[in-house]
Amino acid sequence: SPAFEVLLVNVEGRGNPQPELVNKVRKYKAQRAPGLPVLIDRGAWSDAVGITVYPTMALIGGDGRLLNLWSGTPDMSDVEASIRSALEAQSGL
Repeated sequence: SPAFEVLLVNVEGRGNPQPELVNKVRKYKAQRAPGLPVLIDRGAWSDAVGITVYPTMALIGGDGRLLNLWSGTPDMSDVEASIRSALEAQSGL
């Protein structure tokens, strides 16, 4: 199994994703992220972790704990360092 997984989460619709939104997400996935799973959050997850800025990137550990949250467009070197750190902690290195 992979050491980590990348998921896209769409938060539009806030509890009531209409068919138009589902079609929009499918089109986005096909054009821009064909290899990634796309989830539609009905508001519970984004509210629970306090997401108020879009886009937001979250790093979640294998135990489901939120490890890091980046609001806006993050510095990818910071994201990479956080992922490496989480993977090392997971493997006990």
